Amino acid sequence: LDSLIQIEECLRLAEKADKIIVCLGEMPCTEIPGNIDDLTLPEAQQQLVKKLAATGKPVILVCCFNRPRIIHAITKLAEGIVYAYLPSDEGGRAIADALIGKINPSGRLPFTYPAATNALIHYDRKHAEDIDVDFTTTAYRPEFDFGYGLSYTSFAYNRLSVDDSILQDGDSVVVSVDVENSGSRAGQEVVQLYYHDLVASITPSVKKLVAFRKVNLDSGERKQVRFVLTKKDFSFINRQLQRVTEPGDIDLMAGTFHTTIHVQ
Repeated sequence: LDSLIQIEECLRLAEKADKIIVCLGEMPCTEIPGNIDDLTLPEAQQQLVKKLAATGKPVILVCCFNRPRIIHAITKLAEGIVYAYLPSDEGGRAIADALIGKINPSGRLPFTYPAATNALIHYDRKHAEDIDVDFTTTAYRPEFDFGYGLSYTSFAYNRLSVDDSILQDGDSVVVSVDVENSGSRAGQEVVQLYYHDLVASITPSVKKLVAFRKVNLDSGERKQVRFVLTKKDFSFINRQLQRVTEPGDIDLMAGTFHTTIHVQ
């Protein structure tokens, strides 16, 4: 993990390959203290990727980490990245199936993947946390955003709508969005619905995930995905440590589309 071994032989074999798969990892630390002071991937592993990428062959990274190790220096060298966590005994089969296309990946990141050791601003952040050290509003620059993930097909969103723009006590609002598989093979899409409270007694987040649903879509197929939301879905803990939903306007977002509802 921390030193280059037989690198010349590795490069000789890589020259004969069509594609290069590099498995990166760390020692398990789920049952012992995670005894590192720096999340940066060991330099030896980064150098291995750089040397293999210098061959000009496509490089695919398989990251077997149980925490997001910093890989910013090598992400642009990779044609693809599989984040495999700690995959256990049968993980190799699942990874191989994903790499050869036997299965179509559909996972999404359940955390914000940082680009630097101390860049730990979460997606569920306040607007003030966007202020960088140079006073620009570009502090949030993750390597990969919360909810990010790719597929061997592509999906297009359209027509985000609500059945009622007013949400009252005891009522619900139905949020609908059309999702189409615009690629060439069947796949699954995780439809993520976010919201932003425009005004609140406690500084609201830039966005928060309020609902999600995974749908199966054949190539060219379109489905309408519906979410039923109540006032409780927009609640938070106030300064008196009480869970409340305050009246006001709320933006709903899915894909690049957004619409506004008013909570009474």
